[in-house]
Amino acid sequence: MGLKFYEPDSLLKDYVKKIIITELDSASSDLKEMNLVPDCYQYLCFILVGKPEFFEQGEYVRRPDAVFTGLHTMPTSILMDGNCCIVNVQFKPFGLYSFFNVPQEEMINRCVDAKTFIGSSINLLMERLAEAASAESQNQIIQGYLKERLKASRFLLPVDHALNLMIEQGGNQTIEDTAALSCLSLKQFERVCKLRLGISPKSFGKLVRFSNLYKLREKHPELPWSQLANHCGYFDQMHMIRDFKQFTGGNPKFITRDDVFRSFPFEKY
Repeated sequence: MGLKFYEPDSLLKDYVKKIIITELDSASSDLKEMNLVPDCYQYLCFILVGKPEFFEQGEYVRRPDAVFTGLHTMPTSILMDGNCCIVNVQFKPFGLYSFFNVPQEEMINRCVDAKTFIGSSINLLMERLAEAASAESQNQIIQGYLKERLKASRFLLPVDHALNLMIEQGGNQTIEDTAALSCLSLKQFERVCKLRLGISPKSFGKLVRFSNLYKLREKHPELPWSQLANHCGYFDQMHMIRDFKQFTGGNPKFITRDDVFRSFPFEKY
């Protein structure tokens, strides 16, 4: 698995977390199936090479070559078949709504054809990405497209900055404090979060905390779960186990260093 990470241009950094280009050479990798645990970001993905299949509603299906991916609250299973090249735009939680006016309540645990919101003009962008000579060129192309798109995007509001702070605080900032920073009442904050995130602020905080926990476990598999839970702000180990079961369907005591679950991006691979 080859991964290349690019920081967004200064004009994009308030909306975009990273550009991630994934390249898989089937001749040198035995990675054929992945179960990705949920994280707290949204994605615009361009599948340039290969036909990965995604497990949905009891069967593996192929998705369109350009998809929006909303927040997921359950693992995503992917079959990798042959060589693969995917350009991923990792958006901050409100990014898809701000850039493309995509209502996130309809995007939870779903991937939607990007043409639905962008139109057929995306075909030209796909052609340019596919013809690019290097990952660096692909990064320049996608960032150029996003900067042009930025001209028609929504301005950031206090709630967007407050949600960013929630991520920086590891999901441990209180809902009341986050609503206050958003200059909204609790009811208004709940409604705005449903539009921008697709889930309640409480659920989003839990998702952020779990994502941090799992990435920390991948980096430090030698540490006990109790220590990881304490570091990530869980009240106790049972609190952590409840969230773990909610987002993976499993128990952390069955997760080993070589377990099939991975976070995205798969930094340790």
